[in-house]
Amino acid sequence: MERAFGGFKFGLSSTPKEITATDAANHFGALLDEVAKKASHYVITRLGRPKAVMLSIDEYREILEILETLEELQDQEYMAGIREAREDIALGRTMTLEELEEKLARPAVPTREKAHAS
Repeated sequence: MERAFGGFKFGLSSTPKEITATDAANHFGALLDEVAKKASHYVITRLGRPKAVMLSIDEYREILEILETLEELQDQEYMAGIREAREDIALGRTMTLEELEEKLARPAVPTREKAHAS
């Protein structure tokens, strides 16, 4: 079930399969192997009600990244910084890595020793 968000494609490997907690416990090793290969993911039920989800670690990490991105998109200060960076790029206010390293290698403000030596 693939979806798109902000130009990024993401999605789980397939439509979830439903399994009872008893069956999941009885076949845990096989389920784990199947989920780890991203072949399936499961909704585990107890008494007919969904109680948990089993999915691959990669899919779990992808979900966490998406949630983090959603949080960032709601942060006005973060988004203002993104807009400012895009404006800087559009206006050519950029520098190469070498220029940045050179700039960082030189002290921006004279140190006390150099100021007193003058």
